[in-house]
Amino acid sequence: MATTIQQFFSFYLDGLRRQQADVLADCHCVPVLVASPAGQVVLSDREQVLDHCHKLLARAAEEGLRAERFTIRSSLLLGDEFAVANVAWSMLAPNHGMKTFHTAYNLRRAHGDWTIWAVTTHEELNG
Repeated sequence: MATTIQQFFSFYLDGLRRQQADVLADCHCVPVLVASPAGQVVLSDREQVLDHCHKLLARAAEEGLRAERFTIRSSLLLGDEFAVANVAWSMLAPNHGMKTFHTAYNLRRAHGDWTIWAVTTHEELNG
């Protein structure tokens, strides 16, 4: 994976573009907390994380969205092991318009690479 937060999200974006749920799942540590306005859930094993990633990719495919780019709106390093990043995702829609949404990530280093241990989708997909 990657050693900087920018590299980490570039790797994650590549997994989104290639529709690789296994790559996205590998970006998460277990357990991982996923929160949104609809509720929150703890994914307690890799199979649950993989299922979550498949659903994420399926939703984008159903809406005809393709991951285009990301912008790290803010990040905060919390020592050498933890960080928080607020990321704006831009998705290309079927009509060639861009849709964006924001997600906050709590990250933790694992063997030198960043992994996601909590996700907060605080803004729904809009455009």
